[in-house]
Amino acid sequence: MNATEKNILQVFEGAFDAAIQNLKIKSLPVKIPFLHLCGLLNAACSKVDAAPHGNVGPSLVSRFSYLLKTFSNCPSDDTTNDQVDIGEDHQMMMHEIKLLLDYAHFCEIAPFAWRGFYSIQKDNDSITLLWKTVTIQQAEQKDIIISRLALPITIDIQHPYCAFYDQCVATGQEPSLDVVRQMTYKCAESFVRLALECSPLSDAAMLLALGVSTEQFRRFRAFWHGFASVHIGMSNAIRRHLEKFPEREDQMQINPYDWVAPYLEEDALARSVMEYADLNTDQYGALMDVYAISPPNIDNGGEGFFPPICRVGTRLLVNPWALRGMMSSRNILYAVLNTDQRKFDEHVSPLLEPQLTEMAVRIFNHLTDVQVVQNYSWGKGEFDLLVYRQSENCILHVQIKAAIAPDGARMTTRVEVRVKEGLKQLQNFRKLDKEQQNSILAAALGHFVEDVQVVDVVLCWAGFGTDNIWPSLSAVAPLNLALLAHLVQENSTRALRTFASDSHALIDRIVTEAKPQWGQVTLQLGSETISFPNMDCDWGSLVKYQLAVHSM
Repeated sequence: MNATEKNILQVFEGAFDAAIQNLKIKSLPVKIPFLHLCGLLNAACSKVDAAPHGNVGPSLVSRFSYLLKTFSNCPSDDTTNDQVDIGEDHQMMMHEIKLLLDYAHFCEIAPFAWRGFYSIQKDNDSITLLWKTVTIQQAEQKDIIISRLALPITIDIQHPYCAFYDQCVATGQEPSLDVVRQMTYKCAESFVRLALECSPLSDAAMLLALGVSTEQFRRFRAFWHGFASVHIGMSNAIRRHLEKFPEREDQMQINPYDWVAPYLEEDALARSVMEYADLNTDQYGALMDVYAISPPNIDNGGEGFFPPICRVGTRLLVNPWALRGMMSSRNILYAVLNTDQRKFDEHVSPLLEPQLTEMAVRIFNHLTDVQVVQNYSWGKGEFDLLVYRQSENCILHVQIKAAIAPDGARMTTRVEVRVKEGLKQLQNFRKLDKEQQNSILAAALGHFVEDVQVVDVVLCWAGFGTDNIWPSLSAVAPLNLALLAHLVQENSTRALRTFASDSHALIDRIVTEAKPQWGQVTLQLGSETISFPNMDCDWGSLVKYQLAVHSM
């Protein structure tokens, strides 16, 4: 970044920060901005994200995470009103919420601008950011797409209550809390099975992090998925009714916001959660410390993780669409890292690589006629995994880097550092002469080998980083679990000697099928505008690759 670009970005960023500091919404009770975010997310998802695997919802709710600090000083009122007041000056509120969303979007891209990935030009009041090189753009789209493969996937259930919701809305009779609880339990049973995730937390790590078992977490998550399903179902029924009878909007006997942003006493809801997930009070509290914010305490969120529940006095204000996208177990890692780094460093982090290793071993064992060896120290280094096929006399040397899957520039940098470590470890073994390699491999495998062809592999949870790292991976097989599972599932006799080229060919195929398209997003701040590249693609094309790892 040259001095002119630095000055342009610095001035605009300073003006944007100053504009956010002066917003009136920051002095309102925290439930007001949180409610508006619920409404915006519901509107976006109901219109565009009706398809099971759209990207509008996940992208928008992830962006909300950059606003948490803005709301940390909002007063937390303890009103006992059943209805949530949406604020007196609706027009002002909408203007400020739009400015906040633009600010959140800017917060996503600004760190990458500072790292020099964009060229920055200014013409009068218009600032334009463009990819500095084609290779930077190509690395970005590749890493975005393969990182998406590692996200949890929830298979949508065929909703059993649509007719009931429509009847409730048509008659103006809201279902009772007991009926809602029973419907939530019913839907949750499906989500116990249909919320699929390659969790970075082993049973032991889950216990150390939160004091709960994996099964308890899965049922806790399923409860909230069920809760979201019921409330989204009712809000969609209200939308359908008003689309058919727009003249009845002022006569609605059911408040739409009761379903778009349910605002309920925590005691009753907590009892239901604890009953369904078999949790005690401490376990419930530990899980809620991850998935709920209690302003001014917002440290558990940020950088892509937006806790979907907000504590307001004795009540919970819940964002149903955010529940669908933010209940991943990997968000436990973000929360623990942000709130108790010592616990993360001493108890959780050391278990991440063994968990990724164990999952990889299970997949590699589906290859035909291979010998798998894990965690073998050879003096100046360690093989995280070796996968050997005698008939080829070929071996995969796998370095496993289990840094938290990145979301944001800071975490991306951390992953890049770990990948570089893995590449250095691969190179250290390659520097040995053939005789030394033969001796070390023979000892690791437990039998004589000679002149083995070695193929280098780096395995991560999700993506690998930016153009700073991708050129270094050209002769290496870059894999996450979804990519590995598809390669093995597609051909269990796949030649090990072509694993690196096959990996890159698979990534290229996935990117091609996703049909990435780049456009410019424009944000406005007063009389100035800033535009920057933004990618969209066919996210539904990724589903078959996401599912591969869950069928092995």
